[in-house]
Amino acid sequence: MFRHKQTSLAVMALCAGGIAAPAVAQQQQPQQMQRVEITGSNIKRIDAETVAPIEVITREQIERSGQPTIADVLRNLPANSGGSFGESFSNSFAPGAAGISLRGLGQKTTLVLINSRRVTGYGFAQNLQDSFVDLNSIPSSAVERVEILKDGASAIYGSDAIAGVVNIIMRRDYRGMEATVSGGRASGQSDYGASLTGGYGDIGANKFNILGVLDFYKRDEIMLADTKFGKTRDYRGEAGGGRNFNSLTAGGGWRQLNANGSLSNNFQAISQCAGEVIDGTEALARGQTTSAAVGAATNTFCPQSTNTLLSAIPGTERIGFIGRGTVEISPTVSAFVELGLSRVKSEQTFTNPFFNSTGLEPTSAGLKPFAYTINFAPGAAGNPFQTAANGPSAAGGATARYVGSLNDLGSRDAKIESDTGRLLAGLLYSFNNWDFDSAVGYSKNKVDSLSLNRLSLTGVSAAFGVPSTPQPPVPVATSSTYNLDDFTQNSDAVRDSLRVNNTRKASSSLRFIDTKASTELPARFALPGGNVGLALGAEWRKESLKDTPSASATSGDILGQGSTATDASRTSEAVYGELRLPILKNLEMQLAARYDHYSDYGSSSVPKVGIKYTPTDTVALRGNIGKGFRAPTLPEISPSTATFFVQVIDPQDDTVQN
Repeated sequence: MFRHKQTSLAVMALCAGGIAAPAVAQQQQPQQMQRVEITGSNIKRIDAETVAPIEVITREQIERSGQPTIADVLRNLPANSGGSFGESFSNSFAPGAAGISLRGLGQKTTLVLINSRRVTGYGFAQNLQDSFVDLNSIPSSAVERVEILKDGASAIYGSDAIAGVVNIIMRRDYRGMEATVSGGRASGQSDYGASLTGGYGDIGANKFNILGVLDFYKRDEIMLADTKFGKTRDYRGEAGGGRNFNSLTAGGGWRQLNANGSLSNNFQAISQCAGEVIDGTEALARGQTTSAAVGAATNTFCPQSTNTLLSAIPGTERIGFIGRGTVEISPTVSAFVELGLSRVKSEQTFTNPFFNSTGLEPTSAGLKPFAYTINFAPGAAGNPFQTAANGPSAAGGATARYVGSLNDLGSRDAKIESDTGRLLAGLLYSFNNWDFDSAVGYSKNKVDSLSLNRLSLTGVSAAFGVPSTPQPPVPVATSSTYNLDDFTQNSDAVRDSLRVNNTRKASSSLRFIDTKASTELPARFALPGGNVGLALGAEWRKESLKDTPSASATSGDILGQGSTATDASRTSEAVYGELRLPILKNLEMQLAARYDHYSDYGSSSVPKVGIKYTPTDTVALRGNIGKGFRAPTLPEISPSTATFFVQVIDPQDDTVQN
């Protein structure tokens, strides 16, 4: 992918008034080394080399990577392996979002923080029960750096930190104005972004600073057919490639049933077929004399490349804002407020609806999946096996089953809109050699998903005169108001009777109050390597999740569409402590322990011991051992429902078992 270099517009000239902004942002005055908090420890320190290894991705590295979003930057990390999903996973349980999975342990075991504090998860759970933070909701231009802890940290941060921690540090102090623009093209489509950053006030001179970052990003949708590899589903020209049978039948066709009701290998393309162009070798194999589109009524198959109806990369539009205000109340007390707002829109394209699908039957125990398809009697319109010559016996024609898509109903597109808000206020203060950090915060995510052109079980049953009941037996249609053999004969009213749109709404929220303090113990407790560091903290959280399916989904009226529902909340409290023991100048030990109590899950107490030995300036040896825990997500532990489809298909007779 070619990407234009990001351009900084630090000079904002106001020509009309004859006033120009400074050519560059004012240079920060040199400051003395101060103790800061590093991911993986609550104890402030000068050096960034902690007992646990930390990978830091700086703002400069993010810009040089050429990646347009922070989600794309993190997706390319070697540590972000199996179990990580992005918005390109179009047929997803959590569409439109992107998470991170460190060390292949899954998104729900990787803790994502913003400025070392938790934020609410995405409203839709991935894989039905995996709650995670949506990286797409974080404006990239507001990121100062990313600190990645590739070690279990439950003793420091609590639940979800089994695989590690991704701490996204946002910009906090800036003076001046900066604008950036970027753009690129791939597979004939474009993406572009812009940001505006402004800051006013100097903490040292003015005792305050106000910072705001506005970020915009838009990317066109790229279809599989737009890519070199995905131009067709005919992969015979690739090493080890072939042609998928489903692509041959996707355009629409009929399959004859044997006298005993089993499926034969006798296929017939629909009369109105606009299939792919195939080469001479395959044309001869189909009984044709020349290379041609497989569009004649005598053809066996109607090939169709569904890659023209599948998103390789969904289209998206994102706008986000991060604001922070800091005021120094006294030399030992400062207050801060953080505000984050984002809206993420995604558009995805998926294949046309088809019959050979799965339905849901409402029962007293919930929704039960069942295979759904239709057979057509010899006299049914469109069935090509009408005569004795084509039938299984001299008595007459044969029953047939329609295979392929309903091409005139349109693709099953999805539109997702996700709104995220975060508000936090806190105090940084010192007292008796203790540094305190206390805050109260609230964050919420709201997701609306609209899935278009799904098949209505009620509409299908009415159009073909068959019962909408589970199988067996397979319903047999004798006539229909919808013409499967020639889609041009169908009116808009008939098409609309088969369609149903599915809405799904969800929201998640997180409220918290926390305080933590760190210090160095008096000199009488010092060790040969220096003073002992100590940190103590406590926090309270309340989290909630509500996932609401549509009435059509919960009633089982949508073929090939599952259903999830969750309405739950819980509270949790935690206390924790940590010691930094500089045993020698080149030998450091970390001791940590944490106790968490959840209103639904129960309690967990987890310890950790870490050690770092630095025999030379260029060599560091580390070892960590600890106990981790993951409290169940709300979909896992609450009275939730999740019904999707697991099928085993017998290749001999296409029997489907759910």
